[in-house]
Amino acid sequence: MFCIKCGAKILGEAKFCTSCGNKLATAGGAPVPSSTVKSGSAHPAIVLLIIIVAIAVIGILSAVVLASLSSAREKAREAQQRELSGGTELTELGSRISADTNETESPEVQGEDIAVGTGREAKPGLTVSVLYVGKLTDGTIFDSSAAHDNEPLTFELGTEDLIPGFQIGVNGMKVGGERLLSIPPELGYGDQDVTDPETGEVVVPANSTLIFEVRLIDVQ
Repeated sequence: MFCIKCGAKILGEAKFCTSCGNKLATAGGAPVPSSTVKSGSAHPAIVLLIIIVAIAVIGILSAVVLASLSSAREKAREAQQRELSGGTELTELGSRISADTNETESPEVQGEDIAVGTGREAKPGLTVSVLYVGKLTDGTIFDSSAAHDNEPLTFELGTEDLIPGFQIGVNGMKVGGERLLSIPPELGYGDQDVTDPETGEVVVPANSTLIFEVRLIDVQ
């Protein structure tokens, strides 16, 4: 065997090279300089780098997905609000009610479709028939179709026959559809109590937000 450092021949089981004094790795074995004793130390670093990159990619993809979902929900909300407030006649009707208020923001009707109809669409100028339940925010029912022998309420959409918020809420529905409405006081009965004409009892207190469950029966 020979010394790796100086090339001298190693005899027997010497622990050191007699020529250069280099320490041998094992008795009688070829000398192994300490600088050559390494174990793939680069591999853990590469693995760690791959993990960090993977986590970063997953984080970016998650952020993109969440942003897309948020944008889609916002667009859907805006589209429904446009539908609820659609129609020039209805917009003008609501504006006349709220024009004298001191609110910094215009009151809006909030609506949620429980079931989307497949029939004819309710639009201003058409005559619609609905079944409904009207409630206060505490759940008290103040009016309903059931109280009128389940006779549908029929009216021309866009007139001043009914509170504007109710008409705004019905606008855009299709026959067979059901919608839950939340109507602010400005588009409901305003700052005046609504009383029973027979008993004088207050049915709807002033400045009440109204909740309606509406089902569209017919459009003519």
